[in-house]
Amino acid sequence: SFLEKDALCSNRQLALDLYSTGAAAESCLGNTEKMERYCKAVLQQESIPIEDKLRVYTTWLDSLGNSGDIKQAVDETLRVLRKFGIRFPKNKTIQASLTLSNVLKVKRGLKRGNLLKQIVSLPIESDPVRLKLLHLMDRLTVYLYYIKDDMMPLVMFRNLQWTLKYGLNNVTPASLTTMGIIFAGILGDLKEGSDCAQTALDLISKVSPLVEGRTLFVAHFAGVIWTSPMRDMIKPLQRAYNAALRAGDKESACWAIYCFILYRFQTGFSLDLGKTFYKCTWLICAKK
Repeated sequence: SFLEKDALCSNRQLALDLYSTGAAAESCLGNTEKMERYCKAVLQQESIPIEDKLRVYTTWLDSLGNSGDIKQAVDETLRVLRKFGIRFPKNKTIQASLTLSNVLKVKRGLKRGNLLKQIVSLPIESDPVRLKLLHLMDRLTVYLYYIKDDMMPLVMFRNLQWTLKYGLNNVTPASLTTMGIIFAGILGDLKEGSDCAQTALDLISKVSPLVEGRTLFVAHFAGVIWTSPMRDMIKPLQRAYNAALRAGDKESACWAIYCFILYRFQTGFSLDLGKTFYKCTWLICAKK
């Protein structure tokens, strides 16, 4: 209300920052109508370059996904990525062929033992536009996983290719844990899957503390668990829950506390039902 009506033209950068921050804040608070109003104010401005709209696009697409409209979130994310020349095949045969080719290429690198070492030694990516596009592709892998779309591995491998080409980023640990799931859970190669997850854990301190919660959760739920006792997963999952909350990542916190309860139950620990179910209920209500 303090901005002039033409603020996005007369004071573009300031207004853009305020609208982008406002949209993200309203989305976190669950005020969808206000969030959409702020997003539309930016997205409808033809004079603003698409690169400057990426932050608003991310907020809007996350809102679509969180509200359960996964299919629209996938379609819109692909549409935005196409504007930057990032395309993925829709043909199922081509998807399968490219996925197999990528799996074999990564598998050769893992067998030689140089791929993970190469990733750990990479510099940090700093290009702001690429970082935002990587975040969009990372969210796309989550959406595709929810609807069980065969395009998901291709997006993950594209993130990995960008890491190898441009450097480490906040998406790198997630790509490695997802790759670990593919090798351990689908191909049955437990050691390589575990190695990918462990490398992702090693990168947390190098990349950003904001990725700690999600990386800890995925790595211990479907990565290093293949080669370590289930009881050893419980404390890291508790750390994942706390780290995700600190980062404002309620989605990862929900999954972490769920897996924490599941593993405690399966390994014979006391569940302490009052505290754990209170945490789950609070998180689910907060996420809504």
